[in-house]
Amino acid sequence: MSTVPGRLAAAAVLAQTVLLQLLFVAVFGLLADEDPFSGNARDIVGVATIHTIDAALVVGALLVAFGGRSLGDLGWSAEERPVRAAVLGVAGAALGVSLIVAVGALLGGVDGVRETVAGFVGLTPGQRVLMATIGLGAAFVEETVFRGTLQPALVARLGRPAGIAVGAVIFSAYHLRFGPVGFLVKAIFGAIFGTLRESTDRNWAGAVAHAGIWLVVGLS
Repeated sequence: MSTVPGRLAAAAVLAQTVLLQLLFVAVFGLLADEDPFSGNARDIVGVATIHTIDAALVVGALLVAFGGRSLGDLGWSAEERPVRAAVLGVAGAALGVSLIVAVGALLGGVDGVRETVAGFVGLTPGQRVLMATIGLGAAFVEETVFRGTLQPALVARLGRPAGIAVGAVIFSAYHLRFGPVGFLVKAIFGAIFGTLRESTDRNWAGAVAHAGIWLVVGLS
């Protein structure tokens, strides 16, 4: 597959960061209650609206229309081995969930594991739908930007291991979590998704992992 030029990749990451943060603030301010993750209908509509606008502007306008790329160029071509991609994606999600549990154990021992797992199980049906909505949107937009756009440019310049690593660090920084534990966890997530991209040359497996972690854990 062809590689998106580095400048366009950097512009996409910057645009994605600014747009997503502003849209979350603006749309949640209009549609959500005091707790934007309570899982009611307005929260779900707000998240779906954000990701729809984000996909249209960043993927549709910036990368496809302005950048002259097709969705296939960006990692969304038909999967030649869909079962393998699905299995790899589920394995990636399981690895990400296990990482969160391990962090809970590291920070709080047995009680930390219990609290972490209770957080997974304790999501209401509405919150579960909300997390699935966030996960699906993130799986499309973020995998397109970071693994379909940025990572190929980094790998072309730095080689595969370094390209995945640098992309993972940028992915973590984009989420604006600069505490050491949160930053490391996000970077490892980015490395998981990036490795899946390199293993399959497409975004599907990473998207399954990305959405799966959101659905189970409630963050990604």
